[in-house]
Amino acid sequence: MPEYRVKPGYRHGVGKAYGPGDIVELTEEAAAGFLDKLERVEAQGEAQPVVDEPEVITFTLENPAEEEPEAPSVIPDKPAPKATMDTKTKTPRTRRKKAAPKATG
Repeated sequence: MPEYRVKPGYRHGVGKAYGPGDIVELTEEAAAGFLDKLERVEAQGEAQPVVDEPEVITFTLENPAEEEPEAPSVIPDKPAPKATMDTKTKTPRTRRKKAAPKATG
């Protein structure tokens, strides 16, 4: 009996029991209605499911001996930011609070 492989992205059978790459045996007449999701497997020994191989990416560091120095564990003391001064009055500037919106009636 001819063998058919389920195509990628499809399922076949009662309860969709067969998934992509699974092999099913069907007569040519029975398979004729399912050729959109099945492909015929030529009988050459034992059929193997089609599996996409993952892409392997390898890389090396240009200068593996030169590692980045670790960041210092203590942050150096920074001077506090200076307050802004009003140049006309020579007094520190303060933020004014926004006035509440006027009620219109």
